[in-house]
Parts: sequence; C-alpha cells; structure tokens
Amino acid sequence: MDQDFNYALQTLKDNVSLFTPEVLDEINQIVVKYGHELVGKKEEEDLKA
Repeated sequence: MDQDFNYALQTLKDNVSLFTPEVLDEINQIVVKYGHELVGKKEEEDLKA
C-alpha cells in the first residue's frame, strides 16, 4: 500500500456512488476467484463453509 496518498471522505463517497451493480458484481467475482485460488480450491470441488 502506498501511504503517500490521502483522499477526502467526500471524494471517496462520490467515487463509490459511481459503481454500478455490474461493476460491483465483477469486483465480487474477482475477489471470490482470488480467494478460491488462495485456499487451493479446485474447480470441481464443492465449497464448504
């Protein structure tokens, strides 16, 4: 993480409000896929939580 950048709270709120449901879904899919890779889940395995 680069600690040299600071953003005003309003800037963050303004930018987050621009996310569409499609963008949020794409981000979610990327995060879930990475999480599966991190724990070593294979495509054919069931997810046990």
